[in-house]
Amino acid sequence: MNKDRLILITNPGSSSRKYALYRGNDFLCSLHFEFEGKKVIYTLKKLDGSKEKRET
Repeated sequence: MNKDRLILITNPGSSSRKYALYRGNDFLCSLHFEFEGKKVIYTLKKLDGSKEKRET
């Protein structure tokens, strides 16, 4: 596999959406959207393992 190739993996569920981005086999980040009524909650997980959770 080309190590510079970007790969976006998607998982569209009924009440949430998940995305993960890789460069070759290396994890770069992931994004998780959850829908609660009129609110959207999203969590960004970065390469260093840190997470950032926000709500709209």
